[in-house]
Amino acid sequence: IIKCDRDFHRQLAGATKNSTLHVLMKSVTTSLPNGWISSLHTPGRIEKTIREHLVILDAVKKGDRKMAEKAMTRHLENALSDIRSHMNGLL
Repeated sequence: IIKCDRDFHRQLAGATKNSTLHVLMKSVTTSLPNGWISSLHTPGRIEKTIREHLVILDAVKKGDRKMAEKAMTRHLENALSDIRSHMNGLL
């Protein structure tokens, strides 16, 4: 799942034709694998990630950039929130 998640984000970044975003995403997924992996170990995060990716993919297929941007922002915010909640529970 981690490889699929990484590839999903890299493919989306590449599809934007924004070279800065593409390089940044490649760097993030390469340089921060522990954070990436830990995010998917947060309880329920894998299932949420799949659902959120489907919403993003649907927006991309429809060519709805605004919807795709909102869905990606929501996905990243949700992942960060889940990680924070999980980490707070471990403290």
